[in-house]
Amino acid sequence: MTKVRTPGRTMAALGGGLFVLCAAAIPVSHAAEIYRDGDTAIRWDNTLKYSAAFRLNNPDPALVTDSNGDDGDRNFRAGVISDRVDLLSELGLRAGSLGVEASAAAWYDTVYNEGTDN
Repeated sequence: MTKVRTPGRTMAALGGGLFVLCAAAIPVSHAAEIYRDGDTAIRWDNTLKYSAAFRLNNPDPALVTDSNGDDGDRNFRAGVISDRVDLLSELGLRAGSLGVEASAAAWYDTVYNEGTDN
């Protein structure tokens, strides 16, 4: 059996690993109290998250026979299958024993923004 070298994948994996290690050292949640007067406060919280997923093997030909039931397996070859950044932002107002909160979530995945192999 001959070992196939793939320097591009190796460099991508090393770069991804280095990014994850650097990102792990950075605090991902930030909060700011915008206003405070006695028992009234306005607070803004933000959480930033990065995640990645990798497929280790190409789709098995035995599993990709049904054209309508295997898109989850056909869509990705071996390599990065998810490269996602998430942001959760929360705004809260508290006055005495009453309060209200509003939140919004946003995300971007570079892999899902591209075409698939299918």
